Amino acid sequence: MDPAYIEDLNRAYEAWYSKAHSSPVLIVDTNSLDFVSRPEHLAFITSRVRDALGIPPYQPELPLTGGSPG
Repeated sequence: MDPAYIEDLNRAYEAWYSKAHSSPVLIVDTNSLDFVSRPEHLAFITSRVRDALGIPPYQPELPLTGGSPG
């Protein structure tokens, strides 16, 4: 894709999001994140979304170590 097109698209989105909306908008700067290759970056984004929605932090099931349960 042409970098100028991407820059124009980015400016258009920023202009649209800077206006008042009837629904809240969450903006997460992902420029320094690699959420495809780094699970902790994806977890950060997920946490921000959950926080904005008022959903408590997700507690994953802990793996069992040292044998079978019970």
